[in-house]
Amino acid sequence: MIIFVWVWSIVWAVGPIFNWGAYIPEGILSSCSFDYLSTDSGTRSFILCMYFFGFMLPIVIIGFCYFNIVMSVSNHEKEMAAMAKRLNAKELRKCQAGQSAEMKLAKISMIIITQFMLSWSPYAIIALLAQFGPAEYVTPYAAELPVLFAKASAMHNPIVYSVSHPKFREAMQNTFPWMLACCQFNEKECEDANDAEEEVPASEGGGGESADAAQMKEMMAMMQKMQAQQAAYPQPPPPQGYQPQG
Repeated sequence: MIIFVWVWSIVWAVGPIFNWGAYIPEGILSSCSFDYLSTDSGTRSFILCMYFFGFMLPIVIIGFCYFNIVMSVSNHEKEMAAMAKRLNAKELRKCQAGQSAEMKLAKISMIIITQFMLSWSPYAIIALLAQFGPAEYVTPYAAELPVLFAKASAMHNPIVYSVSHPKFREAMQNTFPWMLACCQFNEKECEDANDAEEEVPASEGGGGESADAAQMKEMMAMMQKMQAQQAAYPQPPPPQGYQPQG
């Protein structure tokens, strides 16, 4: 997948080198970008292809992937809830915490999609405006705004993923309390995260376990508890006239 992303990017980057579109100074002439000011057929076709395959298609793919992630987590939590009903209250509390994590994942997905659109929509709007709208609105200062939004997108994802983690927020609050003074820290989220880590034992070799291995071990432990509870109940006697085998 990573190789495909790089190849896909290279395909669109080398287009102007082979006279499909062009690279020109943009905005206040502080950087270069693809030519969206010329209105010849080659440049216009390049702009339209970039819009559909470099902007709209990634939005559809991102939305599809995050939708499937949320649905997978939701289905997993439903299965865990059905199992937790047959176990003790502690397991039920963990399941409820998982449902809260499911909602958080849905919120993070919406934030990621929104920040992508906010980062690259200015380029799409300026390019389409220069090609099909009143080009006099595309001033050097107006053309500089897409540059700032697009280059700032490189830092959005790390910030979203890190700040959304409760233990990261706790560490930031302890180290730099003045930075998160305007944000209300949710201690319950951190307690749930700590409980989940304490209930999953470390590997015997001392190395860290992957998230999938820890989740599998937790599910195996729950299955063993269910089997132990079922074994504790006496089995009903066979019906009259039934001859046990063996």
